[in-house]
Amino acid sequence: MSFKDFSDLIRLPLGVMASISGLAAGFMIILIENANFNLLNVIQEYLGQIIVGLPIPFLIVCGAMALNDYYDFDADLKNNRLDRPLISGIYSKSFAFNLSIIMMILGALLTVILYIFWPYRVQLYIFPAVLLFIGIAVSYSTWLKKYGFLGNIVVSLSYPAAMLLAMGVVGASDPEAMLTLLSFIAMIFFSALGREVLKGVMDIEGDREEGVKTIAVRYGAKKAAYFCTLLFLVAVPFAPIPLFVTFWNRSIIASLLYIVSIGTTLILIITSGIRLIRDPSKEAGIKGRKQTKLAFWSLVLGFFLATIILGLR
Repeated sequence: MSFKDFSDLIRLPLGVMASISGLAAGFMIILIENANFNLLNVIQEYLGQIIVGLPIPFLIVCGAMALNDYYDFDADLKNNRLDRPLISGIYSKSFAFNLSIIMMILGALLTVILYIFWPYRVQLYIFPAVLLFIGIAVSYSTWLKKYGFLGNIVVSLSYPAAMLLAMGVVGASDPEAMLTLLSFIAMIFFSALGREVLKGVMDIEGDREEGVKTIAVRYGAKKAAYFCTLLFLVAVPFAPIPLFVTFWNRSIIASLLYIVSIGTTLILIITSGIRLIRDPSKEAGIKGRKQTKLAFWSLVLGFFLATIILGLR
C-alpha cells in the first residue's frame, strides 16, 4: 500500500478540485458583495468558515468515490480496470465501504459546526443540501447508475456541487455574483455530462454485461460520441458570461487568465468529442477521459486564480 494507492481509491485530485472550486466560489461572492474587501480581508473575516467548510466537499466527493468502487467491483473486474485499487487487491471491499461512510459522516458533521458558529451567515438549506448530495452519491452507486443517462445527470450535478454549497455557506445574494457563478456552474454541468457520456463508451463492455443502460449501450458508441460532443457544445455559450459580467470590469489580468483557462478547457473537451466521433473505440474513450480530466483542472484552477487576482487590490 502507498499514498498513491489510497489517492486512487478516494480519487484525491477530484476531492481537491471540489474544495478549490468551492473556495473560489466563496471568494468570488465575498469580493463582489464587499467592494472594499481584498483577499486579506476575506481571509481574516472568513477564516473560520474556510477552515471548517473547505474539507466538506473533499470528504463527500472522496467518500462517494470509495463507495462507487465498492459497488462497481464486478463491472470494473469485467472491464479489467486494474487502475482501481480494489480490483488490483490493494484494498478490501469492506475497507472502501467503511472509509466512504466515515468520510461522508464527517462531511455532514462539519456542516453542523458551520451552523453552530456562524448561524448569521450560513443559509439554512446547506445541511439538507449536503445530505441530499450524500444521498445522491449513495443512490448513484447502489441503483441509479443502472439507468444510464439519468445516472450521468446525477453525477454531473455533483461536479459543481461545492460551488452551490459555497453560495449558501457565505450567503450569496448579489445578482452579479449569482449570475457569474450560476453561468459557470451551468458550463461545468454540461461539460461534465458530456464527459460522463464519453466514459460510457470506454466502459461499454462491462456496462452491457452489468445491465447499465448508458447512451453507448442503448444506441451504440458512435451515437454516444455525437451526443457527448453536442453536450460539450451546449456548455460553450455559458463560458463568456463570467468574463463580461465580472472579470472584465475589474481586472485585465484576471480576464486574460480566465480567457486562457476557459479557452484551453473548451478546446480540450470539444477535440476529445470530435476524436471520439472519428474513432468511437474504448481506447479513444480512455484518451478522452484523461483529456477531459485535464480540461476540468484548467477550468477550476483558472477560475480560482482569476478570482485570487481580483482580491489582490
